Formats: sequence, structure tokens, C-alpha cells
Amino acid sequence: MKYLFLLLIAFVLLFSSCEKDITVSDNKQEKCNETYTPVLMLHGFLAASDTYNNFYQLFHSNGYCDDLLFVMDRNTLDLTGNFVPTLDSVVNYILTITQQSQINLMGHSAGGGLAYAYLNDSISHGKVAHYVHLASFPQSQAVKNVATLNIWSKQDLIVKGANIDGAENLVLEDADHYEVATSAISFTKVFDFFNGEDAPKYHTIQQQDEISIAGKVLTLGENVPLENATVEVYPIREETGERLNQQALFTLTTGKDGKWQPIDIKPNQAYEFFVSNPNDAEDRPMHYYREPFTRSTPLVYLRTIPPKGSLARSFLGELPNDNEQAVTVIFAASQAIISGIDYLTINGIELSIPEFTSAQQSTIALFLYDDGDQNSSFTLHQNLLANQPFLNAIDLFVNPTEQQTSTLTFNEVTLNIPNWKSASQGISVVVFD
Repeated sequence: MKYLFLLLIAFVLLFSSCEKDITVSDNKQEKCNETYTPVLMLHGFLAASDTYNNFYQLFHSNGYCDDLLFVMDRNTLDLTGNFVPTLDSVVNYILTITQQSQINLMGHSAGGGLAYAYLNDSISHGKVAHYVHLASFPQSQAVKNVATLNIWSKQDLIVKGANIDGAENLVLEDADHYEVATSAISFTKVFDFFNGEDAPKYHTIQQQDEISIAGKVLTLGENVPLENATVEVYPIREETGERLNQQALFTLTTGKDGKWQPIDIKPNQAYEFFVSNPNDAEDRPMHYYREPFTRSTPLVYLRTIPPKGSLARSFLGELPNDNEQAVTVIFAASQAIISGIDYLTINGIELSIPEFTSAQQSTIALFLYDDGDQNSSFTLHQNLLANQPFLNAIDLFVNPTEQQTSTLTFNEVTLNIPNWKSASQGISVVVFD
């Protein structure tokens, strides 16, 4: 199975197919700098563009206008298409709407391989001013006539990085594979590189008094957008995760591209995002809980379970559809969960142990559910999920009838959520930013 993963990574480096899918924000912002070069960010394998949520908000905090920040989603498991012409059409679109002559490009992991394939094709010539290679596979040399920054980490156990001849190289000492694309250290260097050694004023995300958020609904792994999905947004009580009102504050419907429209919310207020698909009874309802927002972002991504028969679904196996138990997914949005470094618990039970969150696994998401015997063995489920990096599944039983609330703590952050009946009420996803 490890061989299958490496084979998929190798293919994704060069090929992928997707429809043109660009995200640009129309969020509220204070005075910004229209002279900055537009930035396009490409995500990695099994990921999506919310990988760059930290970077997006840091660029935004440091004066980048919303209409100069772009991301592009793609299905990293689709190995049949040539991605280079599609990427070029996206770049051309950005140059047209911004009326600029060049963009700055960055690619994380497999996104870096895709970016290199594009930059080595003649159709890209002259269109990219700077390129940033983040935790991606080593290259023999920098692309001719494109200033290149290569950031890799000694503690990245997913992709073994190395310096690139002709590039500026930054070697991080202790960042994991995902953290290379989210950390303040990486952002500071990227900002300097893009702007002539002009250091950013802020190294942390700055809070806004007025916040507008937007996002999209898409399937896990394959990033297939869900059209006509319903997104209900509820303010919640942080102590329990329960809704403050029975009626949703917002009820939104996604478009063909899976996107839902921007909404104005309160800073530091916790919200639940409830996703359902009225057009497909087989789609599992999803309840999303995350840390309160402090700044506007268009990258609030709400993933759903991939359909049966898809490659991404085969990674997951069959999640329980059982009113006798709750199913919870924990997602770390800016770093891997690593035993000995991080602390993760649910209801006082520690999950950040070597069996579940080793450095080699670089666990980003943990699926928690029972194997059917209504007993927690605290072992890994024996399915394809356990053999892939980034994802793990633990045998843990929570009875939603007997236990109304679960408490989850990741390092210094605690979130409380209701325990929903997985068959009739859906699956909970807890996002730690």
C-alpha cells in the first residue's frame, strides 16, 4: 500500500485534470496595496486550497488586497489529464483580471511538482516572476529565468527535501510536511522573497472587527464540488457546542463550483456549519466545528464523504451508519499531530500516542468510530485508511444517547461538540486551526 501511495504521488507531480476553479475573495478589508504582484497557490496530494488559509490571512493582514490572492483546487487522485494547459489558462485569467504582466506562484508538495512541470513548459515563459517550492520533491536546478525559493524541513518525513541549485534555499529544522506551508517562519521568508526583502509588518493573523467568510463544499481527497448542497450556519455555545437558536442564522445553497456566498459573522463567536445534500440521500450530513474566526477568509472548506466507487472512498472504508454511536473526525488544519510533541485528547482520553500519531505518519486527520461491538479497544481500524499517510482511524465508541457532549483538546485549544447519531443526524468534524 505504501508503494501505491508513492506511485500516486509520482503521477500527481506531472498530471491531473480539473475544471478551472479559481477562488478570489470579495471580503471586507482595510486599506490595501494594489501594487503587489498577484499570488497563485497550489495545494498538495489529498489536500485542497484551505491548506493556505494561514498564508491567505497573513498576506491579507500585511496589506495584500483580496483581489490579488488566488488559489486553485484540483483532484489530485485523477491521474489521467495533462494539468499544464489548465494551469496556464488560470494564470492567463489572473493576468487579465488584475491587468498585470506576471504572477507569483507557489506549490506545496505535489503542487510543487505540478508547478515545476508548468514552469518548464514554454507556454509559461515570462508569466511567473517568482516561484516558491514548499516541501516538494527535490529538483536538479531552478527554472531558468524564474526566481525560485525552495523551503524544506529536516523533519519532513513524507517528502525528503534537498537544496536546489540556482534557487534560494531555506531549511527548517523541525517543521512537519504540512507545517512548511503554514508556518509563520515560512510565510515571512515568502513575503520577503516576493517583495524584495521587504519584511512583513505582522507575523501573526491580525483580528478584524468586521469579518466576512466564504468557502465551498467538496468531497474529501478528490475535491469534487457539490452543487445545490445546503449549508446552515448556527452560533453555538462554546461550553457544549449546542446551537443558540433552532433556526439557522444563514441558510446557503452552493453553486455549480461548490461555493457558498460570503456571510458576515462576529469575531470570536463559535459557529456550527451543517452541510446536507437534499438531492442525494446517500450523502452523509456533516457538522463542522472549529475555532472562532478572527479574520475574513474565503477558504472555509467543508468536506463531505466521497461517493461509493471513488478512489478516495476506498481509503476510508465504510464509516458506520449507526444511531447507536457517534462518528467524529478531527482535522488539524495547519500541522500534523505528532506524538511526543503535541497533545490531543477526547473526553480525557489521549490520542496523541505513537500508535496513532507517529512522526512517520504525519497524521492530519483522525477518524473516531466503533467497529460494531460497542466497546473502545483504542486500536487502529484495519482498513485502507490505516495504511495511508495523513489519515488514521481509531476504534472508539461514543454512545450519543448516554453522552450528549464530547470535549476535544489539541495543545492549548479546547472545543466542545454535541454527539450526533451517525445514521440519522450525521458525522461531526472538528477543525483545529
